[in-house]
Amino acid sequence: MINKKNIVILVSVIVVLTLLTVFVFLWSGPSDSDDNTVNEASDVSINFVKNSESQWSIEGINSDKIKNYKITTLASTVSAINAKNIIEENATELDKYGLANPLYTLNATFGDMTKTFYAGNSTSLGDAYYFKGADSNTVYTIYASTFNSIFDGTLSYREIPDFSVNTETVCGVKVQKQDTTLNVQLMETPVVINDYNIATWEMTSPSYHTIDDSRLATYIMEVLPNIYVNEFVSDKGNLADYGLDKPYAVVTITNTDGNVQTIKLGTSNQDEYYVVLGDDTTVYTAGKDAFSFVDIEPFLLVNKFVNLVGVDDVSYVKVKSGSSEYKLSYSDGKFYLNSKEVSEDDYKKTLYTAVIGLLVSDFCNDATYKQPAVTVEYCTTDGKVTKAEFVDYNDRNYAVYKDGKCEFMILKKDVTSVIDLLDSYDK
Repeated sequence: MINKKNIVILVSVIVVLTLLTVFVFLWSGPSDSDDNTVNEASDVSINFVKNSESQWSIEGINSDKIKNYKITTLASTVSAINAKNIIEENATELDKYGLANPLYTLNATFGDMTKTFYAGNSTSLGDAYYFKGADSNTVYTIYASTFNSIFDGTLSYREIPDFSVNTETVCGVKVQKQDTTLNVQLMETPVVINDYNIATWEMTSPSYHTIDDSRLATYIMEVLPNIYVNEFVSDKGNLADYGLDKPYAVVTITNTDGNVQTIKLGTSNQDEYYVVLGDDTTVYTAGKDAFSFVDIEPFLLVNKFVNLVGVDDVSYVKVKSGSSEYKLSYSDGKFYLNSKEVSEDDYKKTLYTAVIGLLVSDFCNDATYKQPAVTVEYCTTDGKVTKAEFVDYNDRNYAVYKDGKCEFMILKKDVTSVIDLLDSYDK
């Protein structure tokens, strides 16, 4: 229990400090560490200053990156430091309290009066720290919570930026790496088949393809909302220390409202990347799991259709296999397979869907062009003709050539199934 004398001294200290207005205070102590503790060996000084509009600043830090409310709380704590106990009056052996050469110094200006305090070692129980004023050798203990509040380091006063992604307005995602760029964006005109949107997104890099919307949702859109900034690390411009002078990846997110969000990823550990936002040079950390899409294989995203054209946008489709040829066409309100009239349902939902539903099975970049085994020719209503040629690649696959270029392969059995279907309707 604190005796009567101790209570009088404690109350006296509180009254003197709270009657005055805090204008400026400075504390010095061990520097911030990566885990935001205050037990490192090197020194750091932090100068907090309040202007005439009662706004706080920290020397060397942009004011828009400071949690002003937290400094106000700190000022309130400093203006009424509540001692836990008085340990020794007129102490002569300050070493045993860590107060002979104290690690922590607090200078506080209250109006025209400046007070200096020192903090030393923690008590054996770790629930308090030894504390004294510069003008007296009376040693107090202050609660560990009070000590931590005062000597918490600059990290705790940093405003952590909000990097939140609203996927409802995202219209483009770009991932730039040192050796490749992935760019996906909303299509101006979606591909519609049988009144369904088959493709609303497209890939423009590393090559052009329509995107499988469900895969885009799984691998990118459902991940983007998980991006958030964890902690401040550095604003010294030392980007190379964090692998940010040559970023591992730069993610740019474009929104329909014109907002563009950019985040650069540096080196990483198991759980986090070092990151910078936009053109800023302040380094933060961000959770690694939210950036799984930066290493995605583009093939996982693309629509696997050999050629995706809506049925209402096509004038005819011609399939040639050996000496056999099958032409799907529409004329004068009627639907045809070669010269044979077929129902609209058979045309749109069975025959055309089968041809347009040919799906590639993988990338292919080492094929050699030769006489095609099967050719599919698409003519759109504007007269544009696109030709897909299926060239023998191996026992199981054809290489798919479009406009003389091969990027994919397709299973032979899938192509054979479509030809068999067309043949069955042509008899």
